[in-house]
This record gives sequence, C-alpha cells and structure tokens, in this order.
Amino acid sequence: MWWARRTTGGAGCDVAVSLERKPVRRAAQALVLCGLLAASPGRANIGVPSTDPESFVLSAGGNLYVGNATRIPGPVAANGSLLLDERVAVTAAVARRDLKLRLLASVEGDALSVDGAAQLSNQARVKGSLTAERGVIVGVTARVDGDVVATAGGVRIVRLASVFGDVYADGEFKGDRDVRVGSPGSRVEVRGDAIIRDRSEYFGAIAYEGALSVLGTGLPVFHAGVVGLSPGTLAAPGMPAWKLSPLTVRSADPGPVDVTISKESAVTTLPPGRYGVLALGQEARLVLSAGVYDFEQVIAQSDARMRIELPAAADTIELRVRRDLRPGRRVAMDLGTNDAALRRDRAARVRTLVGGSFRGDQDVVWAGSILAGKDIVLGKHTTLRGAAWSKGNLQMARDAVVEWVPLSAGD
Repeated sequence: MWWARRTTGGAGCDVAVSLERKPVRRAAQALVLCGLLAASPGRANIGVPSTDPESFVLSAGGNLYVGNATRIPGPVAANGSLLLDERVAVTAAVARRDLKLRLLASVEGDALSVDGAAQLSNQARVKGSLTAERGVIVGVTARVDGDVVATAGGVRIVRLASVFGDVYADGEFKGDRDVRVGSPGSRVEVRGDAIIRDRSEYFGAIAYEGALSVLGTGLPVFHAGVVGLSPGTLAAPGMPAWKLSPLTVRSADPGPVDVTISKESAVTTLPPGRYGVLALGQEARLVLSAGVYDFEQVIAQSDARMRIELPAAADTIELRVRRDLRPGRRVAMDLGTNDAALRRDRAARVRTLVGGSFRGDQDVVWAGSILAGKDIVLGKHTTLRGAAWSKGNLQMARDAVVEWVPLSAGD
C-alpha cells in the first residue's frame, strides 16, 4: 500500500444492533443508537505515492489510457486522468485528475485520485483502498476490499456493490439497495447527509453530521451503532499534494546523413553514431550494437526487424531520436535470445529516448524503456518488455502484453 490506513478511536457498540424492518422515511425515528464518542477519531494522513516516473510501468504527464484485457504487472500513474478499460488489471493506480475503472477492471493494491473523482463501473474491483478528493462512486456489483475515502466530496455505493473497509464521505453518502458496507469494527463517517436504502447491510458503526434518511419499504440491517454528531466533529484525512516529477528526455544530436534500408538490402549492420532520418522499409533487417545512436527521426514500415546485439553483461544501448519514432505493423525489436531470463536482462539495458512522439502500430514488439517528450501510443496487441514514460498522453491499446523490466542500476 502507498499510504497508511486510517486509525480509529472512540468506543463503538459492544453488541450488534438488530432492527425490525418498518416502512419509515426517517431512520432517526426507528434506529437504536449506541454510545459512540462525539469526537473525531484519530486519522493518519494519506501517504504519498512515488513521484518518480520510473517507479511506474506506465506513467504520463498528461492522460493515461489502458485498453481492454491488458494486464500491467506493476503500478501506473498520470498527472491527468487515468482510465482502465474493461478487464484491465494493474497492481496500483494514481492520478491527479479523474480515475475510472470500467467493467471487470481491477487494482491489486490502492487506487488514488488526488484532485479528481473516482468511479468503479460494473464488477470492477480495488483490493486495497480507494481514495479521491472530489467523490467516489462504487458501481453496480463493484467491490472495494479496503477503505473508501472522499476527502472533499460524496460517496455513493451503488446496488449490489460491496465495501469491506471504512468509509469516509466529506459530503453526502448514498447507499443503494442490496449493498454491503463495512466489516466488524469498521466505521462509516459522513460529514453531510446520509441516505440509505432498504435491503442493505451495514457492519460498520455509522456517524453522520447531517440528516440521516432511510428510503424504501423497510429498514437496512445495522450490525453496529448509528449516531448523529455535531457539525465539525469529523475531520477528513489530508490529501497529499502529489504530482509526477518532470521527465527528463536527453536531447539527440543527429548527423546529416539519412539511412534507408530496404528488404533488398539484406541484413544491414549500423554502428553507433550520429545519423539523420532512419527509414526501414517493409521487412527490412537492421542490426544495432552497444553504444549511443542519434537520429533525426525513425520510421519503420510493417514487418521490419531490429536486432539488438548486447553480448557482454555490461553492454547498454541508447536510441536517441530528435523528432518522432514510428514503428509500423509487426515491427519487432529482437534481443537475440529466447531465454526468458537473458531476454529480461538485455531489455533492462535498452533505452529509447524520443523528443517527439512514439507512435506504434498494432502487433509491435519493443524492448526496454521508452521515454517520450510528447505522446506515446502503443497499438493493439503490442508486446512491451520494459516500461513507458511520457511527458504527454500515453495510450496503450487493447490486448497488450507487458513485462515490467526496470532500467538496470546506473542507467
């Protein structure tokens, strides 16, 4: 987890409270209240995730989008909005703006929206805590195993959704029918009005500062205390002033001579050095070796292949491109081995620096870390063995295969 879970203080109920279902509109007319302390419980401020782009598999200075059915084996981050599409899985997610998980998307750890709102669509899941400044919506049949916190907004738990940790709403709280909220010993704290539907079940002790209403033909099931507090009793945890650090993209120093390689050129070996535009034709074959390459631009047509030669354990390669790098369909970077461990070791020693945009078509295979001064676009069915960090927006299309390979130490 990136941040400490909230600690609670004060006395809760010693026994569960069983309420007879009655057709009432105002829960205050029928609820049994337990002796909760009328004092704000102690809280730990939300911890700060790393601000280093290289701490994430994917990070964007703008917006970040991950397409359907892509699994990211590590954390992702964006200074803008972050959207995880259907069936996407990541280990953790942080955004400065809005955060959204679509159908069946999942976060293994915590999810955080620093300045925006967070929304889980149908059957989405956060196994850690879900925190957002401007409000949280836990959608139909969605699930949060940890806490749900809105530091300056409301919280809505939609029908058939589940939250197993604490809930804090700095504004209004709405709990729909057929929801499950809290676990024994947890708390639901609301600084605004609390609106709760019938056929729901609450395991956490509820404390609210506004009005409490129960809507429907009966009452929800409350397993712990429910109490109204004076305005100003509860206090929000402090939201960190998180922002990704500026990404440094080392400038390329290209030469005057362009290089064009076609299929008819057979396999071409290009030594490290300064070049102009590198143009790889369809099915062209290029061999690169350890060292630094500077290009004005790189354009590779479909089915072109670049083989990377890194025979010694200390060998590294850096591709610097002043403008854009555009791999076409099925363009592949070949590390010269099918051994998974050796391939991973070599990928950790490959870096691609692009002053403009990196725009890959579908089925591209790329190795190492990509740093771009503008946008990064990775087409559908991309295979990335490394990481990608962009000053602009970053888009990874559907059905990608990602193996997180951080840069070798000292790079």
